Amino acid sequence: MKNLFKRTLLLLMSILMFISPLNGVIAESTNEAIVLNSGDTISENADEAIVLFGEDASSKTSNEGAELKSNPSSSSDAVNRAEDIKFTQEVSEGRVKISLMSDTHVLPKELIADNPAYTRAMHADRKLFTQSQGIFDEAIRLAEDNDSEIIMIPGDLTKDGEKQSHEYVSSKLEEWKSKREASGKKAAYFVIPGNHDINNYDGYDFTKYNKANDTAELAGLTTHTMFNSMYKSLYEGAKLYINSEEYKSYMANHQGVAEGHGSSSYAKHIDLAGSIEGKSGLTVIGIDTSINTEDVTPDGRASHITAGTMGQSLYQWAKKQVIEAKKRNDVVFLLSHHGYIPHFVKEPELLKEYLLNEWDEKCYDGKRPAEAFADLGVSYVFTGHMHAQDIAKVVSKEGNTIYDIETGSTVTYPCPIRHLELNNAISTENPGHNLDVKTELIKNVTYTDFDKKDTKIENLTEFAKGTVINKDLIVGASGAIFTSELYKNLSSDLSKSITGLLESEPDPAKRHEKLSAYLWDNLEPVIIPMLAEKVKAMDERNNFEAHIEDNDKLKLNAKIYYKLMGRDREINAKVTITKDNLAKLVEELLTKINNKLKDKKLIKSYLEKLAEPLLDAKITENVTVQDLANYAYLSHLAGNEKLSPEIQEAYNKIEKDGALGDILRQVNGPLSEVVDNFVDGLDYDPELVEVLDTSESGKDASLIKMAINMKIGKSVKDTLTKLKFMKFDITADGAKNVLDLDKILAIEAVQGGLSLADKSILDIVDAFINEDQAAYQEYSYKEDNNTKLSWEANIGPANFTASINGDTISILSSGNDEYTGKLVQDGKEIALGENHSASFAYDKEFTIKLERVLPNGYTLNYTSNNVLIKENTIEPNPDPNPNPNPNPQPEPNPDNDHTIIIPPYELDKDDYNYRPRRPITDKTDKTEEKKEETTKTEEKTKEIETAKPSPIEVADKVLTVNFTDIVNERRRDAIINLASRGVLAGIKKDKFMPNTTVTRAMVAAAFMRISRDKFINTSMSAKDIMMKDWYFNSVKWAMTHGIVAGYPDGSFKPMKKVSRQELAVMLEGLLKLYNINMPNTVDVEYSAYSYLPAWSRDAVIDVVRKGLLEVNQKGQNYFDKGVSRADFAYAIEKIVEFALNN
Repeated sequence: MKNLFKRTLLLLMSILMFISPLNGVIAESTNEAIVLNSGDTISENADEAIVLFGEDASSKTSNEGAELKSNPSSSSDAVNRAEDIKFTQEVSEGRVKISLMSDTHVLPKELIADNPAYTRAMHADRKLFTQSQGIFDEAIRLAEDNDSEIIMIPGDLTKDGEKQSHEYVSSKLEEWKSKREASGKKAAYFVIPGNHDINNYDGYDFTKYNKANDTAELAGLTTHTMFNSMYKSLYEGAKLYINSEEYKSYMANHQGVAEGHGSSSYAKHIDLAGSIEGKSGLTVIGIDTSINTEDVTPDGRASHITAGTMGQSLYQWAKKQVIEAKKRNDVVFLLSHHGYIPHFVKEPELLKEYLLNEWDEKCYDGKRPAEAFADLGVSYVFTGHMHAQDIAKVVSKEGNTIYDIETGSTVTYPCPIRHLELNNAISTENPGHNLDVKTELIKNVTYTDFDKKDTKIENLTEFAKGTVINKDLIVGASGAIFTSELYKNLSSDLSKSITGLLESEPDPAKRHEKLSAYLWDNLEPVIIPMLAEKVKAMDERNNFEAHIEDNDKLKLNAKIYYKLMGRDREINAKVTITKDNLAKLVEELLTKINNKLKDKKLIKSYLEKLAEPLLDAKITENVTVQDLANYAYLSHLAGNEKLSPEIQEAYNKIEKDGALGDILRQVNGPLSEVVDNFVDGLDYDPELVEVLDTSESGKDASLIKMAINMKIGKSVKDTLTKLKFMKFDITADGAKNVLDLDKILAIEAVQGGLSLADKSILDIVDAFINEDQAAYQEYSYKEDNNTKLSWEANIGPANFTASINGDTISILSSGNDEYTGKLVQDGKEIALGENHSASFAYDKEFTIKLERVLPNGYTLNYTSNNVLIKENTIEPNPDPNPNPNPNPQPEPNPDNDHTIIIPPYELDKDDYNYRPRRPITDKTDKTEEKKEETTKTEEKTKEIETAKPSPIEVADKVLTVNFTDIVNERRRDAIINLASRGVLAGIKKDKFMPNTTVTRAMVAAAFMRISRDKFINTSMSAKDIMMKDWYFNSVKWAMTHGIVAGYPDGSFKPMKKVSRQELAVMLEGLLKLYNINMPNTVDVEYSAYSYLPAWSRDAVIDVVRKGLLEVNQKGQNYFDKGVSRADFAYAIEKIVEFALNN
């Protein structure tokens, strides 16, 4: 009788649910599976030991519950109904303080001595070598004062890789670490070699000076193996690249190489305060980009160069480390010496060695290095090398941002150290992380001077200004000039540089041939027009014609007028010069210039003579060349890209009037001495008259040769003097040759050169002090010293639903998240399979563990409360069969004119925090209710292939449209089309109100009206919709299909206006739901939408490409603006017409 009573009661309940006009309300209170949000705690009723029984009692869909019975003997903390299963997120949030210093270039006082070798070393560089040890000690102290748990140094720890210097730096870091750990605090340091640190043969022990040969003894050399050993606390316990399969495979292709490129690369995890051990921490990946091993150096020697690279093997290894770190929800830092992103607009042109060689190549997974790591989920890379305080960024095509945080050197102006505070909140309800960046300038330093006395510096920043661009630096840097590629090309074979034939050509005969070809190729386009212009300039009556004969002879024909003893005379000149003779003349002259340039002592003397007057030359009354150069350079080093009024005045002067001509006039004295000295000995051999054939000129032949001798002479100095570009003059310093700069600067070609030079000066200054240039906007980040960087996942809360069918539990998500999971029972783990389901054993407790995968690969972990399911103690539920009207219609207006009346609404003041979800793909909640309607007879009938009907279905145009407010509306045709087919309706009887913002209810209604599939899950509900509302069914339809979801508080907010980015997500959801593949018709640059949040960015780009939303970016908040009803009509019509016609 008891069981019969139950069966009867359940049957009556089912009948009531079927016939009740309030079936949606009943379903809401009795049959709905609870949707669980992240962070929910265990149900208040979890300890009541309610038992859910066997498979026949299970619900037929995920939304139907079963009757439950109390069983006092079950576990006290286990729940036994699908409705009571709640998932609690594993929350872990960690913080850490970090001090970041770079390019410390430490030279211990034990290696320093006062002698010419060390003096040359100081003058050749702008670094504070003498003070470097004291500065490093002070930087460590500042890290202690900041209570930093981590110290990072991205390369160039030492002056030039001296073993003794590395020993000092590593000992100080180990000492700092031990001191913190002794006080019960955590400590770790991370370093990476720079271009100066490994296999550097420029490291000297200046205390061992040989006066006889004026050199110091080499200090101890450091190899990769030694480096990894000295910084033992770092490399012990780290994952080393040299132990990886990638490195072993790479080295298999470089047999005989002792140490391969990147040998000091590593990856290491650090737990953060407040985080779960082994999770939500920090992983630092040191990527050794310096080129210093024989497998990658240009000359095949294990020696250092300035440039850097990563390489495919090292990238693939680093990629694996990033992926592993993300499994732990670690924030990932990359530590490298070379830049991944340009830090000023001209860096790739002027200082390319300070960037990765391949920084702009799509070589890593088809992307540039920075973009490849950005798309892997890396947000921060820390670099050095340039000695500048600068932050640059790039946004990948997938919309991911990475910051290259370049830190200035401690031993050059302004002597900075950065303090960072990282907050890893990836494993929280609002996943993300942020990095607070602050700059502190090192001020008070004590160092040991040459007299072995302690010397104090009160303001290191001001002190460092004296070591920037000055005469000593320019003269001292001559060593760098002599080793530059430009100088090598010029001094080794000037002809190769002039002709652009920079390829190695040891055969003189072939070089001569190439030079001849170059000169001959430039005769007609360059040389002949220039000669014609000069001849004409002498006298307007002059005529000049030239041409090439037999591809071997240059024929010059000229009629030249001149005055002799007051009378006009003329010469008919016919001159021939062969290709070979012209090449010999030029090549011999270039050889003599080459020999001059090879004389390093001579070139250095020129620099000594010109440097000071050139730097002292005035651009304006208050600004010298030195002022401008130092201001621009120091501003970039300090990350303070602004112009002072005085510098702005100088900049404007160069821009308007030019400055180089005035500068040359101010240095004309020393410049004339340099030119006069340099052209000494530059004789023409053979002389020009010897290679010219004037035989066809008849009686004028000898006159022509005499004229050439008078104007050209036998040497370059003769030519300058005879053409009056240089004149002999009596000066305060005595008689000497002086350049006539007014005459030289009046030459049109020279003026053009000066204009280009002035523009180059402005370009360089602009590059250092201006991040607003259009060419740099892709990388510009204005605040270089004190800022806060962050990444946010921009996702909504998790909404997991559990359903139980027999001995199978299924987990659904109402969002579009990717997630995996496992069922844990009896110590065994069973992975959730298809439809996120797994089988359990009755009468034993189990839990469900879920991993929710975020867009960039991070995961959030959720664990259910304990579940206990008993077997075979309850009768089965009858199958409810809600059968809603498949074609709900809105209420017509009283006049029965087919115009749908929508109640007026107030403008919603919500700040658009709501984020629409894309459609769910698992339709478990309706598959049982929409059973295939076939009879046994139909099953036996042979199947006939038919065309698959369109998922979009609209009526023919039958309704009259009389809207008076769309006469001049550009979307008029779309509005009339949809209104006449019952898809859209007016807000008033004769008003469509096209400029009114569309609401969530309107979107839901329109989407349902155009859909063939009108299925509604009646258990879907929201607390702010009622059956009397015109949008009641359409809202439930939209929620059923996951296109427009409800809010966490249980509301739907039907009258809330819809923003353009929200509509984009909804439209994309509709297209994906019905697999409507519209073509892209609009070109879109992904970076233009990088400002959009991640939850809407892809959808906005997708619908803009398809032409559903127009681009009209008046500002970055454009897609936060509401969507007009007219624009909404246009988008819907495009979808309808495409679906029906394709």
